[in-house]
Amino acid sequence: DNSGNLYVVGQVTPPPGNSTRGVLIKYDPNGNILWSNYFYETSNPNFTVGDGVEIYNDQIYLLGV
Repeated sequence: DNSGNLYVVGQVTPPPGNSTRGVLIKYDPNGNILWSNYFYETSNPNFTVGDGVEIYNDQIYLLGV
């Protein structure tokens, strides 16, 4: 973003018995985690978010299936 922060998007698999979740993590310019969010669709456990991210006008757009 305009402040030099880095956004990382991907997928994580929690301990056994849980489904894969999409994750979005925001890092500051020094590499410190500012926040993270996990995404999961309870009605469709095969649904995840985490294929790409775009920042436009300070809005975050996630890409995925």
